[in-house]
Amino acid sequence: ISGNIQNLELDNLYSIIGQAFRINGLIKSVTINIENNNNQLNPNPIYFATIEMKNGAIDDIQFDQLILTASYRNRRLLISDFRLDTHLGNINGDGWLNIGISDKIGLLQNEDKLNLKFSYENVDLDRFNRYFPWRYESRGLMTGNIDVKGTAAKPEIISLIDISKPGFDKINGENLSGKIFYE
Repeated sequence: ISGNIQNLELDNLYSIIGQAFRINGLIKSVTINIENNNNQLNPNPIYFATIEMKNGAIDDIQFDQLILTASYRNRRLLISDFRLDTHLGNINGDGWLNIGISDKIGLLQNEDKLNLKFSYENVDLDRFNRYFPWRYESRGLMTGNIDVKGTAAKPEIISLIDISKPGFDKINGENLSGKIFYE
């Protein structure tokens, strides 16, 4: 089974279905393929998707381009290519994680494994404040990379960061850089 979508403005789709979601913009193209696994012991299908969007936003994060190429099989989401380009900078990444899309018990289980790598350049921290686990405003343009490994219950995160014009609540600086660990 395969399908394609081209030049679909999500706001137009939302007006038809009567519900909006947290992402909007122009879907330049989407290709979805579902293949039969042909394995009698594990008959789950294999899903492939390539998504390219233009001039959109996810919550407060506006982007010029979003590209995602991924596949899913046997509780593993493989991200072959992730690119988010904004007028200031970009985020690029790839990797995989175990996740249950059709499981009734939830998306992530404690033992589900993670192996994700992202690099980012000039990411505006102000746009991500709603996702931070603290109530203070964070500011600055962040460049670096992050590796996320381990399990959902015990992730291991290593990040090299450089933040120009960092700010946290009433504290301001010129530059902040370092290596961050979470284990």
